[in-house]
Amino acid sequence: MKIKKEITLSYLESLYEELENSEKDSVDIIIPFNGLRERNFSSLPSFVQFYSTWLRSDKKRFLILDAENEDLEDENYTASVYSFITTCLYWDSDIKDIEGNSIKKTIIKRLNAKFNKKQRNILTNKGAELLLACFDFDKNLENRGLLNAMYDHNGNLKDDDYFRYNLVPEIINEIGKKFSMHLIKGAFRPDDIKNIGQVLYELFKNTHEWGRKKEDGIGLLVPNIRAIYCVLHRSTQKNFLSYADTKGLSGYLSNDLFKPNSTNEIYFLEISVFDSGIGFIRGTLGNEYIKNGIGIEKQVAVVKECLTKYFTTDNSLRATHKGKGLDRVLQALNKKGFLRIRTENVCLYRDLIKDDYSKIDFNNIDLFDWKLESNTKFTTFPRTEGATLSLIYPINSAYNE
Repeated sequence: MKIKKEITLSYLESLYEELENSEKDSVDIIIPFNGLRERNFSSLPSFVQFYSTWLRSDKKRFLILDAENEDLEDENYTASVYSFITTCLYWDSDIKDIEGNSIKKTIIKRLNAKFNKKQRNILTNKGAELLLACFDFDKNLENRGLLNAMYDHNGNLKDDDYFRYNLVPEIINEIGKKFSMHLIKGAFRPDDIKNIGQVLYELFKNTHEWGRKKEDGIGLLVPNIRAIYCVLHRSTQKNFLSYADTKGLSGYLSNDLFKPNSTNEIYFLEISVFDSGIGFIRGTLGNEYIKNGIGIEKQVAVVKECLTKYFTTDNSLRATHKGKGLDRVLQALNKKGFLRIRTENVCLYRDLIKDDYSKIDFNNIDLFDWKLESNTKFTTFPRTEGATLSLIYPINSAYNE
C-alpha cells in the first residue's frame, strides 16, 4: 500500500477497507520519508492509528520509506514526524528504502536520534507543529521511552499543576518562536493556558491509565506509542471547509466565531492526544469484548461513560483535581471548541459551540456519529487500534493582525 502524499480523514478511513479487502497474504506500507501533507485536522494521529492497525495485523510485511529526491546524508536533514513514529514502532524489523536497501542502521538511527533529542527538549522540527511522544517498546524496562516533559525520574506521570503552569506555557512558547510570537502571546490568555493544561493532563492521563497495558491489564503492550501532538492550522476558511468531509466539522468551521483577518485567514490550534493501546472499549470491557464482540451501541455507551464526570481509574493521591475525568475537557472547550474521538469501531464528535456544556445530561451525554451526525444512530467504522482524542481550540482572530 503506497500512502498518498496528501491525506484527509476520509482517505485514511478508506485505507482500513483497502487493507481488509486485500487479496494478498502480506501487505507492505510505503510512506514518503519527508512526511505527508495534512488536509484535515487530526490527520497525523489518525494515520498513526491506521499504521498501528496494520502493524498488529496478520497481513503486515515491510515498512518502506520513499526518500524521493531527498538527500538523507545532508547533516541538516531531519526525519519527519511520520518517518520518526513509523520507524520507532517498526524498530524490531528491518526498514528499507524504495530500492529495497536496508536503511535502519545507516540512516534511520541517526535521523531519529536527532528528532528525539529535539522532542525531548520540546523543540519542533518544523514551523507550527510539536510532537511529544512516549514509546513503550521494552517489556523489561517499563520506564524506558518516557519523556521528562510528562514523567518524573521514577516514571510517575507529573500532576495537573505541572501541565498547566509548566508544560503548556513551554509548548505555546515554542510554537510561538517557530511561528509567530506576536500571534501566540496575543491569542492565549491565562485562562486559555489553564484550560489547555487541564485538557492535556486529563487526556494524557487517560493514555497513561489505558494505553500501556494489554487486555489483561498486566503485560506491557509493545511496541506502542502514547503522544501529545499540537499543530497550529492557518488557512482561509474556504480552504478548511473544502477538506472538511463531514457536515459536523463543516458546520463548526463555518461558525461566526472564526472571523478572518486582513489576509482572509483563520487560525486554530489542534490538540491531539493519541495512543496505539487497547482503547476505551477493550480497556473497559476486557475479556467480555474479546470473547463476545460488542455492538456499536454498547461501544458508544462505553465512550460516553468515559466522558462522564467522576469516571476515572486514577487512584493517585498526586492528582490535584482527582476524579473528574474527561468532563474537564468538555468544560475547557465550552462554547468554543470541537472534540473528535476515534477508537475501536467508533468515531464520534461534539461541537461545543452548537451543543455547549450547559446542554450536557450526565446520565446520557450526547455524542454525534461522524458520518450520520446523529446522537441515536451510529456507524460501525472499521476496527482501529488505540484511541485518538482530537480537539480544536480556536485562536481569536482579533489578534491575528
